[in-house]
Amino acid sequence: MAFKGLWKVYLVVASFSSVYAATVNAPKVIDRDVIIIGGGAAGSHAAFRLQQDYNKSVILIEKQSILGGHVDTYLDTTTTPPTPRDHGVQLYFPYLDGLDFISRFNLTLLPSLGPRGSTITRNIDFATGLELPSNYTGPDPSGMTSAIMRFHDLMVSKGWNKMVEPGFWNLPPGPQIPEDLLLPIGEFANKWNVTEALPRMYESTGGGVAARHRNFTDVLTLTFLQSFSPTWMQVFYGQAPTYHIDRGNQLLYEAIHARLGAENVLTNSIVSSVRRPAEKEGDKRGGIEITIKTTAP
Repeated sequence: MAFKGLWKVYLVVASFSSVYAATVNAPKVIDRDVIIIGGGAAGSHAAFRLQQDYNKSVILIEKQSILGGHVDTYLDTTTTPPTPRDHGVQLYFPYLDGLDFISRFNLTLLPSLGPRGSTITRNIDFATGLELPSNYTGPDPSGMTSAIMRFHDLMVSKGWNKMVEPGFWNLPPGPQIPEDLLLPIGEFANKWNVTEALPRMYESTGGGVAARHRNFTDVLTLTFLQSFSPTWMQVFYGQAPTYHIDRGNQLLYEAIHARLGAENVLTNSIVSSVRRPAEKEGDKRGGIEITIKTTAP
């Protein structure tokens, strides 16, 4: 089904879902088991698994014109042949079945040591956000690596790694969460003598989402570990290999889009309202009615 111009789409979500795409004169209805809002890594992965592995009908709604969230690839035409430049995710490393998922799309994984192409290093003061003088000398690289190793070994020896990987569902009840994990990462690093690791930790993650509007060192350690996990730490001292997708990481999301089918992906779409209509007599399913505005690119 092709969507042209401006549309209002009504999504009824629960065990049963309906999508109504309507112009003034031509309403259309699409029925789905599951509707997913957001076509980034999590949304795209969930939509594909539900459709392909659990035989659920899905529709994926994404506000951008392509899937992938913060991932995108552009071709640098200043080189011959053009060189793919990845924005967002730069590489992948083995964890559980992560690489197996990529292999389902017949994409080629190549060994990767980090971002491809030229890079510029700037030293920034965490406290002020200002660039440090040009004569500033940062921590010794070997010192940073040793500190990351100590951080990893600490997580394993305390059993904290099992609390945060692969997700937070193994965390104990609130009062039983280790106090150290509730410290700001700067205080945690100072207490456990891993301060030298902070520059590399920030460089590789940007401090995570929580650091966007605050000093990186003030981010809760538990929150920061969502982006700098114990398995990711192993990459920095050679215990975990890294890969990138040949010809660009965006190919993964193009492949997901193709496998889902154009009729099951609404790009250039946003949620404008949500309401829960009254259940019909005898209908145990309930539902949520969501209004989506879709515009042509």
